[in-house]
Amino acid sequence: MPDETPMYLVPGEVSDEQASEVATVIALNTSKKIGVHQALEAIGTPIQPCTDVETVGVYYEVNLGYYGAPSVWKPRVSATSSKHLPCRDITPLVRRIDMAAQVTVRDMEIARLKENALPDEMTPDIEAALGLICFQAAPYANAFRAAGAKIPHKAEAEQAYVIFKLLKGVLKLGDFEKASKALHDQAVASLGKDTAG
Repeated sequence: MPDETPMYLVPGEVSDEQASEVATVIALNTSKKIGVHQALEAIGTPIQPCTDVETVGVYYEVNLGYYGAPSVWKPRVSATSSKHLPCRDITPLVRRIDMAAQVTVRDMEIARLKENALPDEMTPDIEAALGLICFQAAPYANAFRAAGAKIPHKAEAEQAYVIFKLLKGVLKLGDFEKASKALHDQAVASLGKDTAG
């Protein structure tokens, strides 16, 4: 994106020519910030911020034992040295395109959860759905039962089943009338399946 910070891919080793150019840049600049930026331009290859490049940061944790307090991080023995160094395991790398895909998946999950979340306060539409009485639920329950739904032949079970479907409809459609019509259409379709079977 145009507002992102420019990024550079920097080699692990530089040529004599690049080293000389960087030395010149540093010598001629009074501004450290500008000098560093020009040095990066001299040895780095510009890349788009969203290019598929893995990045990693390595850093040491402060060992409070150095300051007379208990150590926060357990010291480790370095593979190349007998010295004990406080350190952390490096987190597995994640590519930026994978990160973007993960964000998309999370956004979809957030949208799904919002769709099915009850509001903090009772709304008239939700009250209408929850207020459905058992004899109103019975015809719907019979229709869904005929299509294979395992609903016990008890008024409270029929009522709970239908109210649950109706409430989901209200949360999804945002309106009791629309949810009620959708429930009616589902019940009619269920009766049609039963007749066809």
